[in-house]
Amino acid sequence: MKLSKTCSRCKIEKDRCEFYTDNSKPDKLRHECKACNAAYEAARYAANPEKKRARVAAWQKDTHTVQKELQARFANTPCMDCGAVWPYAVMDFDHRLPSEKSFEISSKNIRKATPENMAIVESELAKCDYVDATCHRIREELRRMAHVFQKERKDLGRVHRGT
Repeated sequence: MKLSKTCSRCKIEKDRCEFYTDNSKPDKLRHECKACNAAYEAARYAANPEKKRARVAAWQKDTHTVQKELQARFANTPCMDCGAVWPYAVMDFDHRLPSEKSFEISSKNIRKATPENMAIVESELAKCDYVDATCHRIREELRRMAHVFQKERKDLGRVHRGT
């Protein structure tokens, strides 16, 4: 993989970190560098600032995100393990059976809280408990320890049987 790329606007060869990512491109990078992109966007905004403001305002009004919906729904909900009430930001959705996990609710890239999108999230929420971050880490460690213990028991069984 090349460590540099030439910007299509300024024609200067720059490090790969000077370009925004674009997964649709073969090299996973945009064709113009960040500096050229910033200059282009600034000129575009200067040419018609009201159009940009109106577009952003419409997008913000139209976008009621899944995360906002969940935050409103789970505000003041206590941890299922310790019963403490914490801000939404420190709470986690813990999958009871990690093997059945389809996606992480907190990082699912679903912007709009449409009925269809909320149905997808609801099906995943049914597999989860709502716990604070500390209780979640404790659960994860207990699961890890149980997995190690089961593996050790299998290994001891093989040694005992001589296999």
